[in-house]
Amino acid sequence: MGFEYRTHQELCGIIGGINEKFYKPASENIIYLEELTRENAIAYIIALRDAYSHLVKIFEFQDISTHDNRVKIERQLERYSGHLERLLFDTYQKIIDLKSNELWRIIPDKDKGAINNPALKGRGMLFS
Repeated sequence: MGFEYRTHQELCGIIGGINEKFYKPASENIIYLEELTRENAIAYIIALRDAYSHLVKIFEFQDISTHDNRVKIERQLERYSGHLERLLFDTYQKIIDLKSNELWRIIPDKDKGAINNPALKGRGMLFS
């Protein structure tokens, strides 16, 4: 990914950018899913824990200027952002699945045949 930083403040800025891009919307999605299903989103909470384990490892390195430490920090940043990116994708996918199923249930049976028409596949129809 090529994270560029020279100081601890710049490193924290990178982490803040990752959080803004991936963590914030993922956490909002988790809350929404929990409200929607009235269940704790355990799998997503575990995914957050996995991401945090990489974040914590970043702060093990006091000297962020050595080449070895920069490589290790970069690896942990990539893993941290990768976990959060996957979590964000998974939460959006779950929301789409739940909402698609909800829509499918309220569509009158007489109209479901038109929706299942193979000619409509690939034209934005989410139902199968």
